[in-house]
Amino acid sequence: MKKIIFMLAGLVTAGTLQAGVIVDTLDNTNNISYTFGNASVSDNGGSGIVTLLNTSTDLVDTGMDWQLGGASGGSMNISNYTGAGITPYASVAAGYYNVSIVLYDTLGDYVGELLWIDDTQDTSPQTVVLADLINPSPLSESDVASWAMRIRVNLPHEVANSGFEFTEISVTNIPEPASLVLIGISGCGVFFARRLFM
Repeated sequence: MKKIIFMLAGLVTAGTLQAGVIVDTLDNTNNISYTFGNASVSDNGGSGIVTLLNTSTDLVDTGMDWQLGGASGGSMNISNYTGAGITPYASVAAGYYNVSIVLYDTLGDYVGELLWIDDTQDTSPQTVVLADLINPSPLSESDVASWAMRIRVNLPHEVANSGFEFTEISVTNIPEPASLVLIGISGCGVFFARRLFM
């Protein structure tokens, strides 16, 4: 009986690791799925700081998109996540940034962009509850469960070689059904343990 309890405990530990905050410490740019405009992105040799720069004064949208797995990681279904976070580090050449959640439908077509952080130089960690962005938005919510999301960082000021540095980007995911089952098993394991050793 002891062996069974310990095996269940091991399964629960492995399962619950699937849920919670997934943090990209930005030691590399593997999760940067897309850059646009005059953006230049560097991981500074794996220092844990990613630098996003605007390389021109052209009046074009400039920035980067982040998603788990990068360009080859498939889509991040918004219904699997409850929140997001970003940790700015420092302004480069008086640069500003803003952050939004970009949404795509099942065909990969652009649905809309929800502003999360307006133009700023703030370096404090920022978090958002995704439902707070989606629910009051003018976007149609009929198909929201099927939409994919990316975190988009924009550089709004057209100053050559200005930008911003970041140290973390994260998402909070919803426990998978398997994890919920294992959490239930955890309760059973505790019950049996109490019956066995009382």
